[in-house]
Amino acid sequence: MNGVHNGDVVMTTDIIQRDGTQCAGCHTPIDLTLEYPSPMSKSIDHITPISKGGMHTLDNTQLMHLVCNVSKGNRVSEHTFE
Repeated sequence: MNGVHNGDVVMTTDIIQRDGTQCAGCHTPIDLTLEYPSPMSKSIDHITPISKGGMHTLDNTQLMHLVCNVSKGNRVSEHTFE
């Protein structure tokens, strides 16, 4: 089943603690004071999209600008954090 949720809550703060505030798409800083629907606001990207069988887990998420995330669509992205 696509998009199966494992029950874990993925918090933006956990992603920021791991990766910092750099966008995984354009590699520029994300201004955390901007809020949706600003195109430059933060959004959680699924590295392997839910529509392609990805899970909503910390290991499958990264921070992106909203506009970068929308541009990525449902493509699989490179795993950018260490």
